[in-house]
Amino acid sequence: MRVRRAARLTGGGPIWDERVPRTWEASALRPGSIPRADLLMALDDTLRDIAAARHRGDLRSARRSHMRASRYARRLPASMTRRQRLVLTGLARELWPHAAPR
Repeated sequence: MRVRRAARLTGGGPIWDERVPRTWEASALRPGSIPRADLLMALDDTLRDIAAARHRGDLRSARRSHMRASRYARRLPASMTRRQRLVLTGLARELWPHAAPR
């Protein structure tokens, strides 16, 4: 039976977020190249953020999160986001009660 060596942490370099992307990675950072699964996961996370903000009574944060979630939903096909779009529509009526009906 082989035993794996423990992982070694190396230091001295920039952290992951501050490093300069290599050329092959730069194409992955384009706005249109985000995988659908990542967008769907971000949409679900943002819906959870809206629920948490409503629970806290933070209307401003809930509205901002709703706008971000709407942007994510527009970038995905309607067939993938039926449930999320229904939730967003209901939340819009709740967060902006005096807005004209859509």
